Amino acid sequence: MKVLHVAETIKGGVETYLRQLCDCQQRNGIEPYLLCNENVSWLDASKQISFSREARGLRALWQLAKSYRRALRDFDVDVIHLHGTFAGLIGRLPTMSPANKPLIYCAHGWAYDRGDGLFRYAYMAVEWSLSFLCDSVVAISAHDADAYVGAKNKLSLIENAVVDLYPSPPAQPSRKTLLFVGRLDRQKGVDLLLQAYANHDFDFELLVVGEAVLGDIELGQVPDGVKFLGWLDQDEFIALYSEVSALIAPSRWEGFGLVAIEAMSASKTILAANVGGLTRLVDGSGGYLFDSTYEGVAAALKHFDALSCEELALAGQKARAFYETNYRIERLELELRQLYQQLLKQSTSMA
Repeated sequence: MKVLHVAETIKGGVETYLRQLCDCQQRNGIEPYLLCNENVSWLDASKQISFSREARGLRALWQLAKSYRRALRDFDVDVIHLHGTFAGLIGRLPTMSPANKPLIYCAHGWAYDRGDGLFRYAYMAVEWSLSFLCDSVVAISAHDADAYVGAKNKLSLIENAVVDLYPSPPAQPSRKTLLFVGRLDRQKGVDLLLQAYANHDFDFELLVVGEAVLGDIELGQVPDGVKFLGWLDQDEFIALYSEVSALIAPSRWEGFGLVAIEAMSASKTILAANVGGLTRLVDGSGGYLFDSTYEGVAAALKHFDALSCEELALAGQKARAFYETNYRIERLELELRQLYQQLLKQSTSMA
């Protein structure tokens, strides 16, 4: 079975999702192909096409549409899997995708799940309309399934998952250190985190992994005690978890929160904003929930500061157990494979 994965951009969680999913699919007899805005090192060059995207806009969407046509022609895949709002827009437009190939869309968090306003309702209307132009819509969390506004018979709940990179728990640091991982954009709440850290006297270091993608916030001067590490490769990331005590995710909205289950797999407890898919992850793993406001983030930092290294280690063990039961990549790959097979069977019977 050949599957084409399509994404407008793959920085952050979507890149982790696709990299780990494609690797697992190859081990289970699926041949993945990729169309996105950059060449990746984790997939054979003959199985990927990239397009030019300097910034999000009409030009980038036009480039994506042209490259999508080319990928369908060159790769002759069996299943098409769209990732993200803009790939979902292009791939589900009438005449863009072949009618005889199963078309699956995963938003990785709804664009309308961001508060009130006219844009929210416009996004909802678009998602409702386009849901009738694909075969299945995958929700990555129970929260996203509940927030879904499209055709109900198209919805499939297949929660995110990650590879287990820590069969042996990483060492616990001798000094408490808190970790943030994600895009340095407004959605992730990193501006609230830096402000709260700068305005209080804490006895721990804050490590920040990631870079800006949208450039929609100004972070200002870096506070003392904060270290920016940029994006890390997988080996660097694995090593980093021996240096940290817990992960904080102060997102303003979040469809799932892939970094949270990555931290759980490394036996690290989670402090997260009470939004979207993060709520279930923290509730289930025994972490700490807070409001996605400056005051909420400050309270979370004070809570972390008051915990001992021993308490953090015990909380990390509970988080690891929750990950093992629910969020291994093998479960995600199997559920998607079963969905592909079901849709292929349906398309064959209708031919």
